[in-house]
Amino acid sequence: LRDYRKFSFAETCQLLGRDPGTRPNGPRPEAPGWTPRDQSIPSPLWTAKAGAFLIWAQESLWSDVGSEARAFLHGKGLNDETIRTAGLGWNSKDYYRSRESWGLPPVQKEDGTPKRLWLPAGIVIPRFLDGYLPVKLKIRRPEGEPRYYLTPGSDTGPMILNPDRAATVVVESELDALLLQQEVGDLVSVIALGSVAAKPDKIAHEALKAATVVLVSLDSDEPGGKASWSFWHETYGKKARRWPCIKGKDPSEAWAKGLDLRGWIIAGLFGNETKFERFCIQTIDAGM
Repeated sequence: LRDYRKFSFAETCQLLGRDPGTRPNGPRPEAPGWTPRDQSIPSPLWTAKAGAFLIWAQESLWSDVGSEARAFLHGKGLNDETIRTAGLGWNSKDYYRSRESWGLPPVQKEDGTPKRLWLPAGIVIPRFLDGYLPVKLKIRRPEGEPRYYLTPGSDTGPMILNPDRAATVVVESELDALLLQQEVGDLVSVIALGSVAAKPDKIAHEALKAATVVLVSLDSDEPGGKASWSFWHETYGKKARRWPCIKGKDPSEAWAKGLDLRGWIIAGLFGNETKFERFCIQTIDAGM
């Protein structure tokens, strides 16, 4: 009511039959504005260690050891070319290393012993700077919580795919982003925030400001629905549209249940074939 019908707090309470309680006199102080953060590049030692671990994990994925992991990724809709291009890997069991060996500051546990760097078993999902330098390693664990583990020292910024496209789709999971790039990357850029609570960093923010359409396709669940409204519309205006998945909570699940992801995205961008045909003609004329 407050965001979309512009009711005051008192008017909203009156309409809902709620007691507004005691309110201080004078104007309500404005909340501090949101500022996107800069990208943080890990230390050279961290990137060297992460790179070596990633190469090993990639080799594991394409060996006999990684057969179940490959089957899992195929079940998410990803083909072998997408998996290779993304640089995904497989870590078959938990490993522990000293934090200092990766260039990380020491941390002590409650009992006073040094905390070690945990590299859990799971799908290794990298993000690269300039196409080759690993700055982020996330591991999708087969079981247990957290399901997605961010390796300490990683940059926390989102994954951005095809940043030169005019339209952008925002999702939560990196695997969902890779699937959309595979299926409709010729039409849209894709930004994977990494979690429902995450916000764009400066690079993603600039890409979103430049986009003509932003489809906010966070997971079709209660947290995704709540996160899809005020921030995106307040920050990017009317071009930001809530476009939840159908047939599943996310693109991977929807694909597994038979959703035509390309048709779903085209419907979100254009709404009808005439607009889509006009877009194609403009794209060809522009030499894209």
